Amino acid sequence: MKFSINKELENNDVLLIVIPSDKYHKFSSDIIKRLAEQPVCYVTLNQTAEALKEEFKKHKVKSSNTIILDGITKTFREDPEESQSVYYMSSPSAFTEISLTVSKFIKFGFQYLVFDNITNLIVYSGSTQISKFVSNLMTKTKSEKIKSVFYALDIKEHEGLIKQCESFVDKVIKLK
Repeated sequence: MKFSINKELENNDVLLIVIPSDKYHKFSSDIIKRLAEQPVCYVTLNQTAEALKEEFKKHKVKSSNTIILDGITKTFREDPEESQSVYYMSSPSAFTEISLTVSKFIKFGFQYLVFDNITNLIVYSGSTQISKFVSNLMTKTKSEKIKSVFYALDIKEHEGLIKQCESFVDKVIKLK
């Protein structure tokens, strides 16, 4: 990786990291590995908590400091097994629930929030509603003094949404 996520977060509160879809797993794993030395709240709307934990294990990510807010598993598994490190939300389209859950969890002293990923939301809503939702989350993390990283997949169809969200962040980093 050509940038230091920790250095970027020393100078910026909110980052939007645009990742090529073919390098998503590599870059997202590298980023969380560097952040996971401190407490992390990881919001996943892309992979199940189970798959994410496997990814963490594969890339030797210290997961003991990470709480996962899983917004995808309940869309296909009615009663997922609860644990202390995973909280399940009903679906990626439940913006109010996601917002309330993030608000609740960020009060627990996390150093970082990772949101994986904003471009997944395009399946569930229009870009205007998504950008309002994302702006709201960014404002909440800033007010709680939590550094946040929002992922977006670098796909042509998502350019409009990414452009809208760029105005809410301190810095946009496009990975190649």
